[in-house]
Amino acid sequence: MDHTIICPHCHTQFAIDEDDYADILQQVRGAAIDEEVDKRSTLIRQQADAELKQARSEAQAELDQMRTKHEAETDALKAQLTARIEHMKLEKDGQIKELKAQLESAQRESTAERDAALEQLRGEHTRQEADDKATIAALKERIERDAQQAKDDKEAALEQSRIKHQAETDALKAQLEAARQQEDARRDAAMLKATSDYEARIAALNAKIEQADVHKQLEVREAVAEAEKERDDLRHSLEQEQYKRELDKQSITDKYESQLRMSEEQHRKELALRDDEIERLKDFKTRQSTKMVGESLEQHCMNEFNKVRMGLFPGAYFDKDNDARTGSKGDFIFRDYDEDGDEYISIMFEMKNEMESTEKKHKNADFFKELDKDRKEKGCEYAVLVSMLEADSELYNAGIVDVSYECDKMYVIRPQFFIPLITLLRNAARKSVDLRREVEQMRRQNVDVTGFEDKLNDFRDRFGKNFDLAARHYQEAIKRIDNAIRELQKTRDELAGSERQLELANNKAQDLTIRKLTWGNPTMREKFADAREAKAANEGRGRHVRITDEVEAQVVDDAADDADVG
Repeated sequence: MDHTIICPHCHTQFAIDEDDYADILQQVRGAAIDEEVDKRSTLIRQQADAELKQARSEAQAELDQMRTKHEAETDALKAQLTARIEHMKLEKDGQIKELKAQLESAQRESTAERDAALEQLRGEHTRQEADDKATIAALKERIERDAQQAKDDKEAALEQSRIKHQAETDALKAQLEAARQQEDARRDAAMLKATSDYEARIAALNAKIEQADVHKQLEVREAVAEAEKERDDLRHSLEQEQYKRELDKQSITDKYESQLRMSEEQHRKELALRDDEIERLKDFKTRQSTKMVGESLEQHCMNEFNKVRMGLFPGAYFDKDNDARTGSKGDFIFRDYDEDGDEYISIMFEMKNEMESTEKKHKNADFFKELDKDRKEKGCEYAVLVSMLEADSELYNAGIVDVSYECDKMYVIRPQFFIPLITLLRNAARKSVDLRREVEQMRRQNVDVTGFEDKLNDFRDRFGKNFDLAARHYQEAIKRIDNAIRELQKTRDELAGSERQLELANNKAQDLTIRKLTWGNPTMREKFADAREAKAANEGRGRHVRITDEVEAQVVDDAADDADVG
């Protein structure tokens, strides 16, 4: 039987026989298979590249976000610490200046008041002494004049009286001087004691203030030093973490590029094996009608797998499905495992040969549901129908047919694609295993970032504790300053009380006169009696009598005043 074909370029018709047509058709199908394999290989490689790029971008974005967050929190903590320290310093300096100003003001006021009181006492003492001397001089002059006038009659008596009066006057002056000196000594002692106590309290308070200031500065300096040390440690840790991540990133990149080169090399080897397999299957198909007589399709696939088992699938499981407990079973099950012994791919195979059919011609779609059921019951990931049915179908003769639109993860192939399909599915799953491992490794690296966050939280807690401790010390210093202020107020009250006592002493000193001291003195009474007798003897001496009467009247009046005061 001849066939007519048309050239797509020159549109010339050619007549060829059956053998030439079969060769051309086989070449066209081989080219279609190669194109399909190349497309699927490129698609798988692109998907792997996209997944790796996405994982890298997500990890880098997360790292950048965490780094930005850490830098923001570190800057915020540093700014907060600086602000609090400056605020504490300003408050402390203001309070110390205010307290020193109060101390200096109180010291100036107390010194001024003390000097004024002493000056006033000295002036009053001088005035009192001058008054006393003037009074004594006046009395002495009066007595001398009286004695001179009565010299003729009672010269001896007046002389004796003058001597007695002089002695009494000296005694009174001595008593007055002793009393004044005693009062001055007591006043000076009280003033000296108050001044020394005041100066001692001021010195102690200044020492406390200086000690509190030094202690506070040391605490603030220690807190700042510790915070800076923690900040430097965290910065160093972050730099080491970043350097480690760069090394890991470079290592992963190099590893992936090496794996990609190995994968491409392996792919080229697989393509060479596939070409050999295609050539062999071409020969198998030409002799298929005679070979299937003595060998079933299942046995053929088993033999083909065993030929490449040790080379391509050294650790894989491939055997017939003999478990019919659920009422049905497939023909073969393929499982492969990684280095850790974990299964990463499994395939359920069903073999359908055209020669096994009887009077009724079946279609491939008639076995999809049953094969999908067997796949699910046996826990397999993929289902593959190796079929010789519908031999004239262009769809199934074109190569590997994905029928996932009918049943999930199901393929229909001709026997010549048995080994290539297993290889493609196994390699794709193997790459996904490597990608999952890389993602898991990056996830474990992110755990280190979580540890860094824990360190940051620990630094916050310890910094908070140090800050609270410094705040408590600051409050204690404020309390001590308040206590010192109360002590100064108490000292001021005591000085004010001393001033009142000095005023009372001054009043008493002012009230101390010669008339009060001579009150109740028998000698002075005798003197006044003699004066009366002299008056009676010498009536002409009216002036002497008037003076004597005035002195006596004044003494009586002073005595009455003292009685009223008592």
